[in-house]
Amino acid sequence: MQVNFAPVVDVNNNPANPVIGFRSWGENPVAVARLSRLYMRGMQDANVLAVAKHFPGHGDVDADSHLALPIVRVDRGRLDSLELPPFKSMIANGIGGMMVAHLNVPALDNSGAPTTLSKPVVTGLLRQQLGFKGVVFTDAMNMKGVIDKVPTGEAEVRAILAGNDVLEFSKSVPVALQAVLAAVDSGRISQARIDESCRRVLALKQWAGLRKFRPIPEKNIIADLNPAHARYLSHRLAERGLTLLRNERNILPLQRLDSLRVATLVLGGSPADTTDFQRAVADYDAQAAHFHLPAAPTLDELTDMRARLFSYDVVLVALQSLGRLPATNFGIAPEAQLLLRELTKPGQRVVLSVFGSAYAVAKVRDYDRASAVVLAYQESPDAQQLAAQLIFGGIGARGKLPVTVAHNLPAGFGLTSQPGQRLAYAHPEDAGMDQHLEARIDSIMAQALGAGATPGGQVVIARRGVVVLRKSYGYLTSVPGAALPVAVAPSGAGASAAGNFGSEPGSASGAGQLVAAPRAAARLVRDTDVYDLASLTKALAATPALLKLQEQGKFSPDSTLGQFFPFLRKTDKAGLQLRDVLAHQAGLPSWIPFWKALAKDDGTLRRRWFRADSSRQFPLPVAHGLWGRKDLPAYIYGQIGAAPLKPAQGYVYSDLSFYLYPDLVRRRTGQPFAEFLAKQVYRPLGSGLHFRPRHHGPASRIAPTEYDSLFRRQLLRGYVDDEGAAMLGGISGHAGLFGSANDVAQLAQAYAWGGRYGGQQVFKKDILADWTRCQFCPTNRRGLAFD
Repeated sequence: MQVNFAPVVDVNNNPANPVIGFRSWGENPVAVARLSRLYMRGMQDANVLAVAKHFPGHGDVDADSHLALPIVRVDRGRLDSLELPPFKSMIANGIGGMMVAHLNVPALDNSGAPTTLSKPVVTGLLRQQLGFKGVVFTDAMNMKGVIDKVPTGEAEVRAILAGNDVLEFSKSVPVALQAVLAAVDSGRISQARIDESCRRVLALKQWAGLRKFRPIPEKNIIADLNPAHARYLSHRLAERGLTLLRNERNILPLQRLDSLRVATLVLGGSPADTTDFQRAVADYDAQAAHFHLPAAPTLDELTDMRARLFSYDVVLVALQSLGRLPATNFGIAPEAQLLLRELTKPGQRVVLSVFGSAYAVAKVRDYDRASAVVLAYQESPDAQQLAAQLIFGGIGARGKLPVTVAHNLPAGFGLTSQPGQRLAYAHPEDAGMDQHLEARIDSIMAQALGAGATPGGQVVIARRGVVVLRKSYGYLTSVPGAALPVAVAPSGAGASAAGNFGSEPGSASGAGQLVAAPRAAARLVRDTDVYDLASLTKALAATPALLKLQEQGKFSPDSTLGQFFPFLRKTDKAGLQLRDVLAHQAGLPSWIPFWKALAKDDGTLRRRWFRADSSRQFPLPVAHGLWGRKDLPAYIYGQIGAAPLKPAQGYVYSDLSFYLYPDLVRRRTGQPFAEFLAKQVYRPLGSGLHFRPRHHGPASRIAPTEYDSLFRRQLLRGYVDDEGAAMLGGISGHAGLFGSANDVAQLAQAYAWGGRYGGQQVFKKDILADWTRCQFCPTNRRGLAFD
């Protein structure tokens, strides 16, 4: 590429302009000139000719020159003070190209001719008065702004006579060429005039290096044109532009998610899938509900949607797929206006995000009844994701309006909001990291996938409160199209789908047989898929629960196990200090394979403890088609109490105490462990962390963990992999938690920020500081439950 028809240097001071609008930098000629200069310099430094357009200024028109010839009804003084200064600045700073518009400007040429065909404009004003020496291009010669006045052929002749060097996009090139040749042959166009333009075009070719032209290699061309730094820059520009126009009672950033029911409503676009905006909202609030309506919904659709949204405290409305024309209200239909009026009635808070022209805001009749208004200017993925980040406080607002939108929204207006309340999602450079980080992680994950270490996975890297990489790799299941081992029960009474039961007395017996399932449909891992978080449950479930109990005065690490667990008071565990236990130096055994004592010699499970169907006596889900007896927890607690302590060895990692903490939470608060965590920790964070994932979404979102060939003899998907946690029904303090990498990052960031997240002190700072310090250095590196 040697020439780019940009930047647009028009000063858009007419909200009704149907063709320029957001193509312009704004309504301030000084700002337009400054930004245009920077844009020009960036291109011409890279040997791409910049072309300023649309001379002498297309910003104050109410017609589209593609369809008609607009009239600019201003005097020469106004042109000199508003329209022309940016063009003069570009000429003074070395712009190489200029595009002339199809306009009727009586102040410059009272003949009524389009400016592209006007010698007083192209030669008299641009060349002689302003001193432009570069290449002059016409706007497209097939536009009705010119061909409705002058036919093709004659128009091209008059364009050359006016002083243009390059005629763009004739309606008929053969007709235009024949007319120009005839005009040269007849002497109407002189050879000197042709030579003058030819020299300029040849000089441009020489400047662009075409004397020694080498084709661009096409290998990796897409990656070469979209380097990491370019993606970072584009993202940063979109972030800096976001403009907060209204923020009643500082509703943004949203806080106290534990007290809010949040919904999103996208007006416009396709309902086939959630939008980038909605997916970004879900990253911050896993419980948010998502809705969609077409741009012009029916009355029945409006009524139904109003009823569905009635119970939500905050509705995040996104205006998407907006049009470009002010005359059509930018596509904002009367039906959408009616719904917005209903939603903005007292009792419900609406945050309106406009993904389109700044002028579209004023077309929303009740924008000033919304609790907050965010202007994103465009509908790119970056703009949508960043709007959500602003709403939840990942980033702050700092953009300013480039144009006047309404009497109370003048050019230069823009509110600020507080950043750093929750994780932001950006690029490595935003956190002072190497822009090539993603390529390095790609290489590591490619090695892992290639070696078969894992079929897929999610990676999240955050620094200084900024997620600099969030990416999913590989497949959810083992390998594309691979056969997955499952269990098939033997025929006969007492057989179970789980494939690992002893049979009823007198019935056929035998363990299930392993067979290959039909070829699994391979699906790429998505950022929203959930994984068994295994031993991270200790840090992400048991630990935050104990932190909250201590904050409420219901737990102390300086107490003993016997003080909190009555069943341990007559054991050798009674006097163990919880500070020692949580630092893994109390002498507890590392782990106990509890299930083995409940199986026969051939590995089948004893029916006293496990059944194929649930009942009041067997309510604990252990695996698909496998239910555990209700007193399994008491059995496990008894085994822990009876396990002999190890002689004093210093640090020995043990997960046994973490089996006990859910029961402690239940007894101290009256709430089940999972419910307590959801209310006290996960909901305030907006996190999607949870136990028993089959109760929280489709199984297709859950990554299979492994084939358990010993205990349950089946592929585990949505059931905890850890045998002990499975025997507790999937809910324990040492294992059983499920979530995505993003869910983990949110809680990790709350820890890193001293317990604060989303503007809320989720954990008491001094308690967290005590737990995260090294407790017994240098002999033991551990904190309390933390490494």
